[in-house]
Amino acid sequence: MTNTAKTETTISNSFTGYSATIRTNGTPPVSTIQKHLRKSKARDCQSVTIIEIDGIRHDLIDLGRGLTLTQY
Repeated sequence: MTNTAKTETTISNSFTGYSATIRTNGTPPVSTIQKHLRKSKARDCQSVTIIEIDGIRHDLIDLGRGLTLTQY
């Protein structure tokens, strides 16, 4: 069964200044989110990338010891 509901996903990182909004029918593919995460991530630096999918916020935190995902 395919989800055809409109989905808006925002990926941003205030440290790098990156921000993108993705509008898809259903959930965006993992490959699309990974592409934007690579673009948003600060290199050799600790930072937080915010992923917001239809108003539900997830923080992807890199503290230099691996990534941590937190949902709000």
